[in-house]
Amino acid sequence: MHSDKFPARHPYLAVTPEDVERAKERAARYPWAKETLKNLIQDARKRAARPLGKLPPKGDQAHWGIAAGLLQVGLGHAFSGDPQLATWVRDGLTAYAEGIKNIVIMGVHTNMCVLGRPFGIRAMVRLGRNVVLARDLTDAMYDPRQPPHVSHARGTELVVEHVEKYWCPSILSDDLVQVVPGSAGP
Repeated sequence: MHSDKFPARHPYLAVTPEDVERAKERAARYPWAKETLKNLIQDARKRAARPLGKLPPKGDQAHWGIAAGLLQVGLGHAFSGDPQLATWVRDGLTAYAEGIKNIVIMGVHTNMCVLGRPFGIRAMVRLGRNVVLARDLTDAMYDPRQPPHVSHARGTELVVEHVEKYWCPSILSDDLVQVVPGSAGP
């Protein structure tokens, strides 16, 4: 099943159209779930109706609220297909990341959140940022019982190889603490 509402992988989230359809089918069976889905979309539209305005100073606690809002509106777009919600998320990401040019990304799971979240590798590359993955500070969601039937460590390596081939280079965590010869120091 493929939806015309968004591409095979949603641009701001680690979900597929199939994930969304499955959630909608489940929501149809349970009145509380149907109501929750409806509220999520309504809340996303309300948030997107408000302009972002001036962002708080970097490091301010309010930045977490903005990130949560971007995620909420991104989910609203995934479930509704509303292009205005997608535009709001894109504009929000651009404003949120203004002035940030170089980004080192780490965390879990490489093949899900690290790649697909609104602040993940794909989104930051699309915003024109210089992104690198700290490959020894990440882990993939992979079950060796599933294809390609390799160890968990090798599964993570395969995901990192995919990132390096299609999205951005990677570094080791040691590279973050090395002083460049000839520089003024740390």
